Amino acid sequence: MTEFSNKEGGAVILKIAPPVARIEIDRPAKSNAFTLDMWETLPKLIDNACAADGVRVIIFTGGTPGIFSAGADIGELLAMADNRELIERHQSAVFAAREAVLHAPLPTIARIDGDCMGGGLLIAAACDFRLARDDVRFGLPPARLGLGYAPKDVAILCALISFARAKRMLLTARPISSNEASDWGLCDLFADTSALDDAVSKLVDDLVAVSAQSQADIKQSFAQLLANESLEDTHARAALEAAYAGDDFREGMQAFLEKRRPQF
Repeated sequence: MTEFSNKEGGAVILKIAPPVARIEIDRPAKSNAFTLDMWETLPKLIDNACAADGVRVIIFTGGTPGIFSAGADIGELLAMADNRELIERHQSAVFAAREAVLHAPLPTIARIDGDCMGGGLLIAAACDFRLARDDVRFGLPPARLGLGYAPKDVAILCALISFARAKRMLLTARPISSNEASDWGLCDLFADTSALDDAVSKLVDDLVAVSAQSQADIKQSFAQLLANESLEDTHARAALEAAYAGDDFREGMQAFLEKRRPQF
């Protein structure tokens, strides 16, 4: 079974070959940056993967070798900045995608063989495992774009790499190397694509060898650790709406598009 989002604007593709379902981010011309349509499609594909007979593991990966995801489509964000309805729709779609990954009852693996930035890292961080090639970079650029970061996403990141390192990533917006990411506990590293694929296969073998029901119950316990009212997205939505209307957002986005340092 294979499903597509908008093929012209970019796609998120579901490929099922039990015991594995692969969800591929496929927009290579834009470094697999997510469009609104792609964000909205992702939870549906996760539901379909979880419902498919014989599937025990979901792997998120790029559809083109050497590319994982640059995150959200910056040009699209800039175009919708004055449209509150579209902004709210986009925020809802990103949060829903994160929740779908986080709460999937099946084990999830991010197979990262290219740079993992912004929304791409948001998805990878919500996965149970992150396996990466040793020459990729990881980054969270919202501070360069005049935007904030939702409390729940901060909590997920802190659970992986500590408060201090999460602050360093978010407050400087500086990408980190794969070696730094590995040292910090963000991912496991492998020398090349062949070694990465071997590691993914071994992890899949380990995961399908144990009880699926136990895995679902254990994942629910982990998810409940984040089920704190203070981490809900209400305040993040208000902050993001204000950011979209602010001067820093416009300068950050223009600087990104013009490939220059923003002047805040």
